[in-house]
Amino acid sequence: MSGYGQKVRFYSQSDLAKKDLKFPVFIKPRFGVGSKDCYTAANEAELEFFLKKVKRPIIEELVAGDKYVIDAVNDLHGRNLVSIPRREWEAKSGVGVRSEVVKDEDLVRFGKDVSQSLKVIGPCNLEVFKKGKNIFLIEVNPRYSAGVVLSTKSGANIPAIALDLFLHNKIAAERLQWRSGIKMVRFWQEVYIRSEKII
Repeated sequence: MSGYGQKVRFYSQSDLAKKDLKFPVFIKPRFGVGSKDCYTAANEAELEFFLKKVKRPIIEELVAGDKYVIDAVNDLHGRNLVSIPRREWEAKSGVGVRSEVVKDEDLVRFGKDVSQSLKVIGPCNLEVFKKGKNIFLIEVNPRYSAGVVLSTKSGANIPAIALDLFLHNKIAAERLQWRSGIKMVRFWQEVYIRSEKII
């Protein structure tokens, strides 16, 4: 990943013991859901406070830049078939509510390189920050992202491709094509029920 992928520093227990941290830092649970219990600590006192709240914490360098999610699918041998970057303009509870598919060749290549390096089988998503030409990998999730519907709308039906992979069906090259510029805005909607009737 040299040349465009940048390492994010993760702090170990020995770093904590030696107080060898550069603030601000980001704290999150090793096994998290929807950005729950994710915090930024500006100093040692805040870090100690948040560490009491987060189970099995990961402490990492706080990075800045534009947030992207890359939806990727690899074949059964871990070779990348498609990588689709999405710029995430706004998220709520870890779910993108305003995003856009972008044709960024650096991000496409990054998704391919990382997913193949990890030998991922099937779908995954990568969360990254990009600042200039620098790409910082924050997370790799071996599952569909909450925004995979946008990547599917761009032309590559990722769930259908993954299903055909595991059924050993041939995947035509045109099914892996996608287009940029597709945007998505999500809205919340409530349904109220009284006496088994929608009101």
